[in-house]
Amino acid sequence: MAEKTKMNFFKRLKKAIFNIDEYGIFIEEKLSVAVKYMLLIILFISLVLSAIMTYEFSKEIHKGLSYIENEFPDFSIKNNELKVNEYVEAADEEYGIGLIVDTTPSLPEEKINEYIGKSKKYHTGLVILNDKIIYRVYDEKVEYLIKDITTAMEIDNATKKEVLQQYSEMGGTKSVATMYMIIETIAMLIYNIIEISIDCILVGFIG
Repeated sequence: MAEKTKMNFFKRLKKAIFNIDEYGIFIEEKLSVAVKYMLLIILFISLVLSAIMTYEFSKEIHKGLSYIENEFPDFSIKNNELKVNEYVEAADEEYGIGLIVDTTPSLPEEKINEYIGKSKKYHTGLVILNDKIIYRVYDEKVEYLIKDITTAMEIDNATKKEVLQQYSEMGGTKSVATMYMIIETIAMLIYNIIEISIDCILVGFIG
């Protein structure tokens, strides 16, 4: 029986999907073999799903980068502050993203809240100010300081052209997509392991 059940992951997966009547060959296997197989399935599913999500994310990043290069007005960064030459209000209906840019120094809080409110017409909102970027998804929002971004990109004083060049030198969309896929894979792996473990405990408890 031991030799009969020795098979690689993909052959085992195929048998589990298409030969349900042969499930009996797995019953007598050790628990460690079953756990290893379960972890491999979770890893496989996590990789496939994260690859799909990364592909869509890469398309979104590429489209946004193209917009910045060809349509977004000129801007500059100096002393950790962003200066865009004009007010911008734009949207991408395909991805449900709303963008508002106003780099007027010392904007009153009520004006900032007004911009955030406008962005709520879309799934995702970006409000870019002279000292920070407000990223919103539904009712959750995160703020990123311009000085933290410029420090990470090692930018002091720069123009739009220089920022895009620096982004390219740091690996561009490929680098961002790779990091995104790694983070998503790890997150999905942990989530699925916890969820399946809880399900197994509940089934065992009920049984």
